[in-house]
Amino acid sequence: MQDWITSILVAIFVFLGSMHFYWSFGGNWGSDSAIPQLELEGRPAFLPGVFSTFVIGLAFWFTAAWVLGFSQIYPSPLGHRAHRVGLILVGAVFVLRSIGEFRYVGFFKKVKGTKFAYWDSRIYSPLCLLIGFLSFYLSFSY
Repeated sequence: MQDWITSILVAIFVFLGSMHFYWSFGGNWGSDSAIPQLELEGRPAFLPGVFSTFVIGLAFWFTAAWVLGFSQIYPSPLGHRAHRVGLILVGAVFVLRSIGEFRYVGFFKKVKGTKFAYWDSRIYSPLCLLIGFLSFYLSFSY
């Protein structure tokens, strides 16, 4: 079971990291629904820069490697306890992301009439909750 969960988490993190790299190198596919939008104007609530988007991509890939290290699939100089704490933090971050900041992001957002809000309710927030729960499960299963 742990191998399946590891595979699922790694695949998700590699995909998300790759999407961020794609956007940081100028790709546009999916970018119109990847950023929260102001309700009345329909424009992005913020504009992430190329560098920050690239760093987020690195963070996702690093997290994939972290999961592999925890599962002892990828050799890591860190101890199992350090990986467990990191994986618990990953789970907490993604569960909190799924709950949101109560305005633009998460299950309890107020702004619901935008393209981002549509996809956030159907894919992004449920995916974050899944990542959080799988990370918690994996961290306590080894």
